[in-house]
Amino acid sequence: MPVSLEALSRSLEVLSENPIIIVPSLVPAILDLLLKLAIMGARFHAFMHPLLMMQYYGLMMIGGFVTALVGFIAVAMEADMANDVFQGAKADLEKSLDRVLKTMGTLIGLAIISAIFAMTIILVPVALFLITIAIVDEVGVGEAISRSFSFVTGNLGEVLLFVIAIVIIDIILSLIPFIGGLLTWLANCVFIMASVLIYRRLSGKGP
Repeated sequence: MPVSLEALSRSLEVLSENPIIIVPSLVPAILDLLLKLAIMGARFHAFMHPLLMMQYYGLMMIGGFVTALVGFIAVAMEADMANDVFQGAKADLEKSLDRVLKTMGTLIGLAIISAIFAMTIILVPVALFLITIAIVDEVGVGEAISRSFSFVTGNLGEVLLFVIAIVIIDIILSLIPFIGGLLTWLANCVFIMASVLIYRRLSGKGP
């Protein structure tokens, strides 16, 4: 079995043994669900009262930003906990949150670059591993970008297979009414764990 697909399977197994890893994703998942409910209510009132339209768009923008920020922190925490577990240590929420907050500047910089790369489509595989590499190798923005390019070009087949698997799973989940967004947040936890495992294995850092 390809390393990328095996990593997804192994990540599900590890997650079932260490459910604490998914806890950070529950926060943005719940926020996303509540935001959708609030937007549905606000949209109804906005159509009934046009003067409330600005409040409707404001809710969408602010709510989306907060959810994205919390989701970003969750992803980084999960990458850190997954890296610990794959090295034989225990997943520790407090330790991972502390580390993420201490490196927030670097991680936010990489998140912005990841978003820019993702818009080009062709650089999506590179964007996918930026945060993972920063967490696993404990490096800064420039070094994470350099290592991500090297890793992707050196393991292009496995990385592309991983990207395709993510796209297919995301499409399927997006078709599920109402809770599709919630399930997508939870699936993202498995994806980030798998990215850590793929990077560790293909770069010779262990299991």
